[in-house]
Amino acid sequence: MLSQFLEVHYFLEIYSLDVSYFSLVFPIQPLIPGCMDSIPLPSHIHYELLLQLLERQTMHAVGRRSPQREQVHELIVTLRKAMTQQKHLEESCQRAQVAIEFRWSLNHATPASEPDPVNPAK
Repeated sequence: MLSQFLEVHYFLEIYSLDVSYFSLVFPIQPLIPGCMDSIPLPSHIHYELLLQLLERQTMHAVGRRSPQREQVHELIVTLRKAMTQQKHLEESCQRAQVAIEFRWSLNHATPASEPDPVNPAK
């Protein structure tokens, strides 16, 4: 049931359809808070750290005329896209009332009461 609910919301977002209108036409059982564990996502600081390393150190180290410069640039662009995609997922979860848990590592979860330092509004 939950997977069907998430699939419908994903479909609606892909085609930019209004969820509230769709809910009137096809009633969807709302999620009950606490019925699903939170979704673990990497903390935004992980993206920021990688981006700073690539932009400040790696780009400088490869030099202006290096053939690897374009590869480093593409890596930076890809990381920015990944961060944007994660933010879209977070917004989608928020609209669907699905909890998100920002993770700092594979072994340690950030407590729900502790906000993400890069994006404290979450």
